[in-house]
Amino acid sequence: GVRGNALTFDGVDDYVQIATNGGLPFYDGLGASFSVCVWVNGQATEDDRILALGSSTSNTPLWTIGTGRTSLGNGDKLQVFARNDDNQNLSRYSDSIVFDGTWHHIAYVETSGRARLYVDGVLDTAHMDDRFGNRGTRGPFYGTYTMDLVALGAVLRGTTCCHSMASLDELRIYGFELSAADVMTVM
Repeated sequence: GVRGNALTFDGVDDYVQIATNGGLPFYDGLGASFSVCVWVNGQATEDDRILALGSSTSNTPLWTIGTGRTSLGNGDKLQVFARNDDNQNLSRYSDSIVFDGTWHHIAYVETSGRARLYVDGVLDTAHMDDRFGNRGTRGPFYGTYTMDLVALGAVLRGTTCCHSMASLDELRIYGFELSAADVMTVM
């Protein structure tokens, strides 16, 4: 890893399930602030997930960070995907290349539904904005997210899918918005 050991997933059946113990800030449909930081090292792949929140009773609500899609020509980009209980969904891709076989630091910061993505400490030029795509408004992605599963390296739900072939190090989830200076400090 970047600092000592790392989690390395085989892309077939490896994942780590995280106990939620009272919830995580992702679950707040009202726009709670949160930040996710992680070092990632992987190749371009087809829709693999490095962090995923899902439901044990439905495939509909989902919030994930992972690779893009090689079939769409963006498998080397970071994809952020959200789908609420009403099946309203949208995904956004980084402009920066993230999955190229070298270590990259990712910081996803959301406050009041507005999102920023940092790659290697630099604000990515991708339009992340309002979860996701409704600049300055509370769009459909503020609906209810009934999720009870959190995993690294795959999506857990009725059928486990989207296994990652990446390595992860220093994953941190904060219940508040990190500033650009905070992101550099964490990195």
